[in-house]
Amino acid sequence: MTTSMRWYVVHAYSGQEKSIQNALLDRIKRSGMQDKFGQVLVPTTGGADVLQVAKGRIVVNDEYATSLEKVYAGGDCVGGKVDLTVQAVEDGKRAARSIDKALRNTKTQ
Repeated sequence: MTTSMRWYVVHAYSGQEKSIQNALLDRIKRSGMQDKFGQVLVPTTGGADVLQVAKGRIVVNDEYATSLEKVYAGGDCVGGKVDLTVQAVEDGKRAARSIDKALRNTKTQ
């Protein structure tokens, strides 16, 4: 069975992001809907231990690594390309090469 996940944004007052995240996760668990939700991320504009977002997109480097250690991203969540399907596939291939490189600790060719 194929499930289709979508991105949603919840507005929260500054400083309340973590408590909102915890409340969402608790509500999802109590409702027994864990299979309906992917990750609940709290983007911010700084810090090495949080997912960095700029202009509504996840910030990645040239190797598709995010600000979170061992987390890579690609597709429409990182850029606004014209053909999202084609770009997502290409981003996935490039991210896979970067992940392989990180796991092998060698240069990508």
